[in-house]
Amino acid sequence: MTMEEVERFEAASDDGTVYTVIVYQQPRVLRKLAGDEARSRNRRALDLRLLDGSRVMQIDSETFKIVKTDELIRRLDQAD
Repeated sequence: MTMEEVERFEAASDDGTVYTVIVYQQPRVLRKLAGDEARSRNRRALDLRLLDGSRVMQIDSETFKIVKTDELIRRLDQAD
């Protein structure tokens, strides 16, 4: 089963570098009916990645860590 993109946002490091973080989730399959998959609204764990595919770990709701560099990035406020 493929992952679905559910969110995309920008986050910045302390030096001002801006990254795009993409949030993916894999839908939970409830059962198969005649080849069709019924999907639950409850989803499995998140997979966070940068545009280049680098893994990102969520620290809290606003703070994230780029796994391969240990660099902390913070979610930028969204303009309404």
